[in-house]
Amino acid sequence: MIAQELEKEIVEVPVVTKTVQGTFDGYEDDIFSFTYATEDGDEANIFFKNIKPEFLKAYELKSNKYVGKSFSITFDTVEEAEVDDDGDTQYNRVRTVTKLALIK
Repeated sequence: MIAQELEKEIVEVPVVTKTVQGTFDGYEDDIFSFTYATEDGDEANIFFKNIKPEFLKAYELKSNKYVGKSFSITFDTVEEAEVDDDGDTQYNRVRTVTKLALIK
């Protein structure tokens, strides 16, 4: 019997852009972590795999130099829906930092 690979269709929904002020927690396993205050005032973590190269170059976020520092973070969120041949849908949220500024 020959195994067949399932074909997947990726459907993207509109991009949502948001800006938050957050504290850089660090970089681990290709993920950048920040802590920020939600609209309700609760503390939450947000994770990014994608940061525009010019900001990585400007801030050296892969080192510990900026851990504990506050940033203004503007990012886009896209939810991608993967639909396989069986019609099953899985959603993946992809966030990309599009602007990053150190708050002094």
